[in-house]
Amino acid sequence: RLFGEDRVLVAARALDGVVQDTEALVEQGVDGAVEFLAQLQCNSSVEKLKDRAKEINDIFSLDAETEWVDQRDEKGIKVQYCQVPESLFIRVKIQSKIPTNIFNALAIVNEVDLFHT
Repeated sequence: RLFGEDRVLVAARALDGVVQDTEALVEQGVDGAVEFLAQLQCNSSVEKLKDRAKEINDIFSLDAETEWVDQRDEKGIKVQYCQVPESLFIRVKIQSKIPTNIFNALAIVNEVDLFHT
């Protein structure tokens, strides 16, 4: 799932580049640039991509003003959470020292979607 979300962010950045390039063409008076820009701006798939990229950025942005609520701090594991503004999502932050290499730790994170309760 993390890789899928990364692809959304990469696609959104590419789209931003296309929009900026098209806006430059509009300023230069290139034929068809205005129409193409208008099509981009009213395309529902483009809007969905932009909305999803914003959601992902909002979820993963950890700004200094975030007020984290302590949930638990036991056995060297500290768990905190906070509400994502204007969303039904919550952010969870888990801090601990793991006596392993980074690749084993990332394997656990990538396989969390396979866990069923």
